[in-house]
Amino acid sequence: MIDEELQQMIAGDAEIGEIERVAAGRREPMRYDAARKVVAGEVDIEEAIRVTAFMPEYE
Repeated sequence: MIDEELQQMIAGDAEIGEIERVAAGRREPMRYDAARKVVAGEVDIEEAIRVTAFMPEYE
């Protein structure tokens, strides 16, 4: 989701790398999203593991 700060960065003269860094810092890791969906009953555990098994960790 693009918030006001990111909109200003995009509209301004911010470097693409800086925009990506800020956006990445606000993104929820896919594994967390998958775990939440398993708990909510939206997907089963096997599907969550299959999709996220080889996802790299980002800082």
